[in-house]
Formats: sequence, C-alpha cells, structure tokens
Amino acid sequence: MVFLNEAFPPKQRGPAMGLYGMAAAFGPAVGPVIGGYVTEYLSWRMVFYMNLVPGLLCMGLVLPGDPQHP
Repeated sequence: MVFLNEAFPPKQRGPAMGLYGMAAAFGPAVGPVIGGYVTEYLSWRMVFYMNLVPGLLCMGLVLPGDPQHP
C-alpha cells in the first residue's frame, strides 16, 4: 500500500488500491477452488507442473543478462 501511495498521483490512488484489494481477495478465494479441482480431476502432481512455466519465466527474468555487470 505504501508503494501504491508513492507510485500513483492522488487521483489514481483509489483505483490502484482497489485493484490491489481485488487481487488480494481474489487469490485466497479462488486458489483453493482451482487447487481442489486440479487435484480431484487431474492429479496432485499437476499442481507442481502448472508452476513450472511461471517459475522458469521468473528465473529467466531474475538471472543477469550481462555477466560483466554483477
């Protein structure tokens, strides 16, 4: 919330904090439902396989591109 307060001008802070609040409420509400569906109808192993693509993407974004700049 502090980051949003600093990053957005006063007129845009309300919508920015509203979107943040929606995402913060949506994840815990929908995540267990999707997880239950996946484990019930596919396999509990699919939960780990579903995280491979975002995990690899994040690793690619975090790794340095230029070895001369630490």
